[in-house]
Amino acid sequence: MLLFSATRSNPEGKVGFVRDLARANVALSRGRFLLAIFGDAPFFDRAESPIGSVISHIRTHPKSCQIVEIEP
Repeated sequence: MLLFSATRSNPEGKVGFVRDLARANVALSRGRFLLAIFGDAPFFDRAESPIGSVISHIRTHPKSCQIVEIEP
């Protein structure tokens, strides 16, 4: 199980180190059975980042992936 906290969320769209594909790959590929990403999905939809591609993949594969939105 891998828990990844994507704490970035800002109006400028600055995503930090996960902007780099190699770093995002290392950050997200270590879980063997489960990957849970905690963060602002709409932010990553707008920002240029590999995490945005992951969010898109999750949305297009509802049988094996899911996004759970929690109201603040």
